[in-house]
Amino acid sequence: MRSIPLFVALSACATSLAAQRAHQLELGGYGSVTRYDHLMGLKWRVGAGARLGYYLTGGLGLEIEGGFAQPRTQTPLVFTTTRWASASVVLNVRAGRNTPYLLGGYTRIDYGGANDAPFNFGDHAIHGAIGDRITLIEGVALRLEGRAIFAPRTDSRFGGSWAGHVVGSFGLSMFALGRRAGNADRVDADGDGVVDSLDRCVSTPRGAQVDRSGCPADGDKDGIADGIDQCADSPAGAGVDARGCPLDADGDGVVDALDRCPSTARGIAVDAAGCPVATVDISRLFGVMRGVGFEAGGSALTAGSYAALNDIAATLIAHPEIRVEIAAYTDDAGVPGTIVRLTQLRAEVIRSYLAGGGVASNRMVARGYGSARPVASNATPAGRAQNRRVELRRLP
Repeated sequence: MRSIPLFVALSACATSLAAQRAHQLELGGYGSVTRYDHLMGLKWRVGAGARLGYYLTGGLGLEIEGGFAQPRTQTPLVFTTTRWASASVVLNVRAGRNTPYLLGGYTRIDYGGANDAPFNFGDHAIHGAIGDRITLIEGVALRLEGRAIFAPRTDSRFGGSWAGHVVGSFGLSMFALGRRAGNADRVDADGDGVVDSLDRCVSTPRGAQVDRSGCPADGDKDGIADGIDQCADSPAGAGVDARGCPLDADGDGVVDALDRCPSTARGIAVDAAGCPVATVDISRLFGVMRGVGFEAGGSALTAGSYAALNDIAATLIAHPEIRVEIAAYTDDAGVPGTIVRLTQLRAEVIRSYLAGGGVASNRMVARGYGSARPVASNATPAGRAQNRRVELRRLP
């Protein structure tokens, strides 16, 4: 009779819980350790049992179980047998991957057998317990429980008017869904394949790949879940659009995160850093090298020559099929042999510079022609200035 108030209290509390696992069966086995009332004269002993439960709602269920143990008596090497069967009302405090619960109900305990005097009696008892179910995988949980059993009156031959025992148990539970109606465990609001009761991320975008907890995977850490990310290997730190693809504001093929020149005009060729590649119109490549000059009487390039030579190098790199001759000339002031050597040296300096800029050396020939082939009269300063020149010629 003492169990009736406990049953009423459990039922009242259960009405406030969401029906997350209604119409579901729980089948489990467990191992137990029992501390018997001292008046029984029984030692602590490991036992085993099985249970079957049914969820009326997600919060309230019914359960039956049975088990046995063979504790040692006060007499050395003498054992007896205890058997128990119980029926309980179960209240799930919270449903999910971790499900604490309370339960209470009736227990029948039988000690020994007809020939096991004085251990041949049975008691009617009530019990209460607190426990937890920890989901391992969907449909399987580890169950831990601590239980107190109270017999208001005992038939023990050892004296005493009542008896109390404490039981700790651990085991596995498997869950089978019942009839389809009311089956809230099948609810999967975000359609990711993980039911809401186990889903830690219940608003996952449709099509996203998720882990066992229902949370999106994001391999490239760009904030767009795998499965809907159309560019799943975006560089670390790159800004992405709604498809998960790196942003490229100037459309030059180099993503913004790597682009050192993010405002390049449309259609301009760029290098790996996203900056424009300087080129010279191929039709204007050949002839006199405009902007290329040398210090008076020497072979050192003037400071203004480098920009022009860089443009020429870029064009030659872009057209690897072209072979060229670098032809250097000067005016007729000086000893003929000396001025030929000077122009040869100047041609070699330009060839060396272009090779350092990435143009293969075997594509270039350097020749100094001295004062040959004047393009103007050496009688005037202006004419002599025109004759001091370097020409680029295409070779077959």
